[in-house]
Amino acid sequence: MKRHNNNFEEIITELKRQVPLLQKDELNSQDLIQYMKGAIVNGLNPEDTMKDIILLHYWCGNEEQALKELEDSIKIISKWEERLTKDFGGVDAWEKQVRNLMNRDILTNNIDKQLNKFGLEKLKDYGLGIG
Repeated sequence: MKRHNNNFEEIITELKRQVPLLQKDELNSQDLIQYMKGAIVNGLNPEDTMKDIILLHYWCGNEEQALKELEDSIKIISKWEERLTKDFGGVDAWEKQVRNLMNRDILTNNIDKQLNKFGLEKLKDYGLGIG
């Protein structure tokens, strides 16, 4: 914690170097999705990132693209070995969960819960530009 207090500017500079997306004045959905797709390759739980991409498309009103990403993700996950999918119940359970979340009321409720959980509910939402 002391490093964070003493080297805050250095940490910010390093984070911006690692994630150039943070330097943009305006963030749009396509920028974020491209960044997230890079995380699929390097991430620990690519199924979660795929789900997030689908839900971001859905949230931004790109329902057709959300369904295309869902179908593409199902094809990818279907090729994984069972040991890689058992933690989330396999491709069928994953698809069911994603389709359940593709409901505006459920998605809004989940977002609100996460904002409250992390104390972010008072932050002003400037929206995410659809790119």
